[in-house]
Amino acid sequence: MRRSVKLHAHGVAAPAPFTPAQVQAGFAEYDTDCSACHGAPGIGRQAWVNGMTPSPPYLTGASRDWTAPELFWIVRNGVKMTAMPAWTYQRTDRQIWDVVAFLEAMPSIDARAYARMRAARLAGTPPTAE
Repeated sequence: MRRSVKLHAHGVAAPAPFTPAQVQAGFAEYDTDCSACHGAPGIGRQAWVNGMTPSPPYLTGASRDWTAPELFWIVRNGVKMTAMPAWTYQRTDRQIWDVVAFLEAMPSIDARAYARMRAARLAGTPPTAE
């Protein structure tokens, strides 16, 4: 799988650098559609995920293991023989890059910051900068 992703992502060019607005938009996408399976800072995976084989990885450190183009390719195309869907039919490339921007920022987001971001999203208010 790693070799396949590296090969397929080879020609993908990441927009750089990611902006705070992209990170925030990616957070909203991730919190809504990814955190149930992959967890988040201070947020465990849903109990039903324990029945999945293979088990979805926690993604808090995904940007340490994968480059931005590789993350884009995985999110866009999914992973065969797993429950990871291809988001290409539900999300635009811009939205997928936003998720990648959030994945790159996630190692620096602690549980309290994530909880504040989630509360702001659920309340429909912009997050406060700290």
